[in-house]
Amino acid sequence: MKDAPIVWADDAQTGAARHISEVEIGLACHCVCTGYHATMEAVNPKNPNPKHRPYFRHDKAPILEDCARQAILKATIKTLMESTEIELPELLIKGKAVAQDGMPFEAEVTEQPQRMKIQNIEQVDVADVILTMEHGRQIYTRLIANAKWQTEGPKQTQHAEFTIDISDESLWDIDPQKLRQQITLAPRMKRWCSHWHEDDLR
Repeated sequence: MKDAPIVWADDAQTGAARHISEVEIGLACHCVCTGYHATMEAVNPKNPNPKHRPYFRHDKAPILEDCARQAILKATIKTLMESTEIELPELLIKGKAVAQDGMPFEAEVTEQPQRMKIQNIEQVDVADVILTMEHGRQIYTRLIANAKWQTEGPKQTQHAEFTIDISDESLWDIDPQKLRQQITLAPRMKRWCSHWHEDDLR
């Protein structure tokens, strides 16, 4: 984890997430670590032919294990807050059923993935947001930056809920456009915890 590259940091003045491609070199980036607020130094930003991939490092303090994870959480929240649509994942419901002749069998029904417009986004905390979709329904959305955070059940009962798994470190140093595509459109990263049609499907 300590070797995961850090390509996101916080603007020292505004607190906004900044990608390494958006800042000036060295301490002129004017950024701090998302997790521990240490002054950051930008290495190789805007270099068209770098020998090493651009990244942030602490100016003086050591890089800690959780720095990259906190940075990708902040970046993903920023990405979601700027998004106008999202691909909702497939919902698969399995269960036991009984045929007309009385024989039991395994049954399943699927709610297909669906791309929907986002009307509003409300940040709940560092890893959770509430999405209000075009039809007015709300979805509690949890970001999973550590596989240990995965739980089987929903975190709350007021809204439908799904998770977006960003625990794969290969996502942590991609550029903002690719991150947006992965977060908003890639269905494999999302998993429903509860769904507004779940009872009807069952």
